[in-house]
Amino acid sequence: MKINKQLLLPIALILTFSIYLGVKNTGEMNYKIPDFIPLEEEQIDIIEINKPSGSIKLYKENGIWELAPENLRAEPSKINEMLTFLENPQFIDMVSNTKNYQNYGLEDDQYIDIKAIVKENTSNDTVRELYLGDLNESRRFAFIRTPDNKAVFTVKENIKKLFDVSENDMLDKKILNFDSTQIDKIEVISNNIKTTINKSVDSDNKDIWKSDKDAELDSNAVGQSLRYLANSRFESYSPAGEDRGNGNIFTIILYNGKTLNSFTITKKNDSNYSAYSSYAGRDFVLAENTATQIIKMFDDLIEKK
Repeated sequence: MKINKQLLLPIALILTFSIYLGVKNTGEMNYKIPDFIPLEEEQIDIIEINKPSGSIKLYKENGIWELAPENLRAEPSKINEMLTFLENPQFIDMVSNTKNYQNYGLEDDQYIDIKAIVKENTSNDTVRELYLGDLNESRRFAFIRTPDNKAVFTVKENIKKLFDVSENDMLDKKILNFDSTQIDKIEVISNNIKTTINKSVDSDNKDIWKSDKDAELDSNAVGQSLRYLANSRFESYSPAGEDRGNGNIFTIILYNGKTLNSFTITKKNDSNYSAYSSYAGRDFVLAENTATQIIKMFDDLIEKK
């Protein structure tokens, strides 16, 4: 097949231009997502979150994560999410390869500086550091970069929610930490009257709960009351030195063999209650509806025995 010589030049130009565009576009898209060396959870001893509005320091002490400087227990589920991300960050796309960070909330004094630190003897070594910026317009992604790379990348938006937190957000606000199925004895002190409830197991492996007067209780109601207490949270810690009032309103003591967990409501305030527990280790503020529900559920067990 013969090609008209007059068409050769246009065809050559088209081919040349097509090759140029292909090379140009390939060059523009040819970038590399940062490849992080995975860390092990045990390697991270300290997490620092430095925001424009303030800083948070979380540290591991005997396997328990706490907030400095008051040594308050941190929420385990939130710590685990942070550790999962820091161990191997998953960047998605590159959105900029310049040093103009203004459109991404990554300019100096605007980003959230996140550090994962390992404690070695008397020194601390940063093993991971990330700068977290704003969400994009769709609010589906957050902008992020590393200190040693000028490029801006995206990560899932939940990472922003995970690290843009206050100390209060990070507190473990569980009243008590226990497995309701493992409890075998409950002491309830209400209206200055103490009632003991013991669990046994029948031949069908069914839980039988009886009061100290040998009256059998509704086992389903006991289980429901324990589960409610296990899932209850307080609002915040009480100010240091706050007066507990005269006498206690309500106390629950839980046993698992020799293991003891105690929770006491100390006084009624205008719109909430003051309380403390063996798990929290400090006085805290309990929402009125939570306190009254706990009291009602356990009082009903005793009254219906």
